Amino acid sequence: MKLLKTLGLFTFMLLLMVACEEKAERTAENEMETAEIPNADEAMKGWSDAWNSNDSQMLKDYSADDAVLLMWGRQMTGDSLNTWMDSTATWMKDLRTTALMTEKDDNFAWETGTYTHGTSRNDTLSMRGTYTVIWERAEGEYEGDWRIKVMDISPEQEPMQPQEQQ
Repeated sequence: MKLLKTLGLFTFMLLLMVACEEKAERTAENEMETAEIPNADEAMKGWSDAWNSNDSQMLKDYSADDAVLLMWGRQMTGDSLNTWMDSTATWMKDLRTTALMTEKDDNFAWETGTYTHGTSRNDTLSMRGTYTVIWERAEGEYEGDWRIKVMDISPEQEPMQPQEQQ
């Protein structure tokens, strides 16, 4: 009888140890998966920091290969978008964004709000407007990283147009 009780207790302890070990393994796997998933908020902050550090290469790194910029009713893609980032990043300073609405899930994020920034060309000039940035989790070589798919930037004023000669 004692042997039967001891065997029952031993079996119970063995099952409890196995269950605890499996739970610990699942918890460790979940923590690893969570740690490996880049955070959309961190990507958005990094993008803003890239503007403020005038780092056009970092801006390009945050953009998908097929990213689109919409501004003043025009679209820029590919080389023209890269050229725009190269030239704009050199003179923009003190970018501040105020997010009005955001939405994020595992593979998609967007943020829309208002922005202001100064320029290195004119200390008294302050640019402002609205923006919407759409992010998507990359596939392929950069799988899992957040990349900008669409930037819609609407400055408060259109650039000055040359006056027509009469």
